[in-house]
Amino acid sequence: MKCLICSNEIYEKYCFKCRQHLKSERISTKSILEDLFGNLFSLEKSFFKNIKIALLRPQKLILNYWKGFRGYYYSPGKFLVIASSFLIQIS
Repeated sequence: MKCLICSNEIYEKYCFKCRQHLKSERISTKSILEDLFGNLFSLEKSFFKNIKIALLRPQKLILNYWKGFRGYYYSPGKFLVIASSFLIQIS
């Protein structure tokens, strides 16, 4: 099978050239919802460190994100959804 991104031959479930993972399972409503909630609420990108920076030095967080350092920081949209859901639970 060929990778649709880089046209490299895929021998397992992973393209060694572009590092794309191959999922051969069919797409269902369940898998779409799992991906949506998994991506929305994943805490992989230093979520708690971002909370600390946002509380202590919010200007640093905003300026670094605007300057393009987005790999380390959590997505602002996801951060807003999670923070607002915590605030709704508290009140």
